[in-house]
Amino acid sequence: MSDEKKISIKFAHGFGDCSLFACAIPSWISRGWTVEVEASSDKACLFKAAGATIVAKAKEHHPYLHPGDTPHDQDDSWAGNKLGWNLGTGPMPVVGTKPELWEETVGRKLRVEAPSDPAELDKLIEPLGKFIAVHTRGNTGQGDKNFRADDELKLYQALLKETDCTLLLLDWDHRVSKARHSRIRHMGDHFKKLSIPDLAYVLDRAALLIGVDSGPLHFSRFTNVPTLGVWFNFQPARFALPRAETLHVAPSNHGGWTHRRRHSWNIVDGDTRDGVTVAKFAARLVAGEKPTDIVIEQLFDKANTTSGNQFRDRDRTFRAAFSEIKNIPAPVVVETGCIRAQEDWSAGYVSYLCGLWLKNHGGGNLTSVDITPQHVQFAKSKVTSFPVEVVCQGSVEWLEAYTGPPIDLLYLDSLDTDQPGYADHCLAEAKAAEPHLADNAVILIDDTFSTGTAEGYFGKGEKAVPYLVGRGWKIICEGYQVVLKRDNAA
Repeated sequence: MSDEKKISIKFAHGFGDCSLFACAIPSWISRGWTVEVEASSDKACLFKAAGATIVAKAKEHHPYLHPGDTPHDQDDSWAGNKLGWNLGTGPMPVVGTKPELWEETVGRKLRVEAPSDPAELDKLIEPLGKFIAVHTRGNTGQGDKNFRADDELKLYQALLKETDCTLLLLDWDHRVSKARHSRIRHMGDHFKKLSIPDLAYVLDRAALLIGVDSGPLHFSRFTNVPTLGVWFNFQPARFALPRAETLHVAPSNHGGWTHRRRHSWNIVDGDTRDGVTVAKFAARLVAGEKPTDIVIEQLFDKANTTSGNQFRDRDRTFRAAFSEIKNIPAPVVVETGCIRAQEDWSAGYVSYLCGLWLKNHGGGNLTSVDITPQHVQFAKSKVTSFPVEVVCQGSVEWLEAYTGPPIDLLYLDSLDTDQPGYADHCLAEAKAAEPHLADNAVILIDDTFSTGTAEGYFGKGEKAVPYLVGRGWKIICEGYQVVLKRDNAA
């Protein structure tokens, strides 16, 4: 084959960078290019798995550059990401747009060759029982990426308390803190120094991998292991690839990056220097919780806010409402009043939260109706990844003209309580929606709580709640919001 369709590169970078870049190589091979890679002998298996030919001497060095200071307000998932930046940049020829190559790479699953002696590994793995592989120190950027010695010990102690797993400390150079315990094993002292194929074999049998921004964390894409990425001064969306089986915990000061990327990378906020915080997330993954469910649960918690003497415990009523529809295939959800400000959890941020929940629960859709064009434009920009349609129209008129399938969950939140006629408007919405509600439908009304007196309810639902109760609806949960369900379906 002529050099016109041949790429020959030397990729002299770390284990993590090699693991990620290897995932991109098939995009060139599938378009008819031959890819040659010069790599160190220990990492050659990564590029073989990608379909590349391993050579002793390549023609060009691939610098694998950092993207620089990309603004965090870019919503393209590849923007600001190291691998995303390098897709289609020299010396790799342009064979597609970055979004196209990014989607191909994120969805790709590669496997390395089998280890040379799996029986030996089985003998070492068996005494561990259920185990967590723990990698707390990488080779590069150690001050920004790695656990400190005292933090390692706190993490070990917390993991032993929160789980019943053995800890296998992945440490090729005897750098991590060591501790004496019947459920702690060091790779070099009690196991063996693992090659990359060995590591894949071990991780596939682990209950969990906990890793910093280094080789094993990024290599987890080559395995099936549930993974917890722990970040300190860097952000996962800058350096990792999204993976459904991976949860990332990052400090809350990462701000806008987390806001725009949490639903793609499964990012939660937490004190990563606190071993207890990390261990509690680890225990949930070991117990079988999906990373996206953990993200959603943290977002529910964010909806528990306080303002003066108002305790907005929307987390309880959100959980109650969504639990009622979780077993409905492709539930139909309608919201009146869309989100209007970034991360406005004091107002519930429901268009985003519900969209993420629906995406994670295998289908369904949300239609959010708002009469204010600016609100609609903002909401649309935040739910592009979700099964959400935002409509600019009056809510009562829209509900009266509704012709879609029966509504499973109706969320009424369109007119603020400082606006005249808010209770009458909520009642009109309930009446307009009632003919279109499913037999086992749920209604969630915001800013509504019991007065504890004969007056009944205060807020948006002060007229709608008595009306619905009189029509055979039953209150199943209340606090700062009210959740109702038809009495004959409760």
